[in-house]
Parts: sequence; structure tokens; C-alpha cells
Amino acid sequence: MRRALGLVLLAAACGGEPSTECDGLRLEVLTADGAHPLCATVASTETARREGLGARAALQPGEALLLTFPVTGELCVHGAGVPYPFTAAWLHETRRVLAVEHFAADEPEPRCHDDARELLELLPEELPALAPGDRVREE
Repeated sequence: MRRALGLVLLAAACGGEPSTECDGLRLEVLTADGAHPLCATVASTETARREGLGARAALQPGEALLLTFPVTGELCVHGAGVPYPFTAAWLHETRRVLAVEHFAADEPEPRCHDDARELLELLPEELPALAPGDRVREE
């Protein structure tokens, strides 16, 4: 099932360091170089997933957006209109990372991956070692 997403980044509504204050969902990303806390805003409705970054401030260090979908399938994302680079990680329903793609600012070409249930979007410098096989869990 293909879901073409418009501008898919939302500024996270998290304040400060994820380990101390977080108004969103506390996540921990487990990569080869350790565990990394993030504060994620969850976009679980079609409107929230499509609303995008157009009318919002940029993500800050320690912040992310977790787009959740009701079914597993092919998920597509593009960065048209997003004024800064970002990284997108496609997650299996077990929250294992299936694929990682880096987007330049305002990159219009969509990228799609199968068998995904969620997309985690963050600043590229946040987790440079993020790779397929890594895991995401709630703290």
C-alpha cells in the first residue's frame, strides 16, 4: 500500500534535553555506538502526517517526529518545502530499522520502502551511525 506523504516533518513539541524534559514520546535508539535518547512528537493521523514542516519551526537537537500508520506497507517520504536536511528511518512494526535515507533541504523526489509501519525523522547529525537493523524503543 503506497502512501505519498507531503511535507512530513513536524517540529517536535519537546523541550530541553530528551533525558530531562519531554512533552512527547521518549524514545531510545539503539545503534552500534550505543543508546541515544530522543523526544518525539507522534503524528498518528493523516492530517498530522501531511501537515508537515511548512508552518512550523525546525527540529532541534534531541527532537524527532515519529509518523505512525494503521497498517504495514510501502511508505514514501519527500522533503519538498522542508528548508533543512533531515534523516528518515523506516521502521518495521517491531521498530527495527528497515532503511535509512538522508534528504537535502527542499528535496522533492520521494523515496519509498516496503514493510514499514512507522517513520522516524530527525536531524542528520543526531544519529550519524543510524543503520538498518538498529532498534527503536520507548523509554
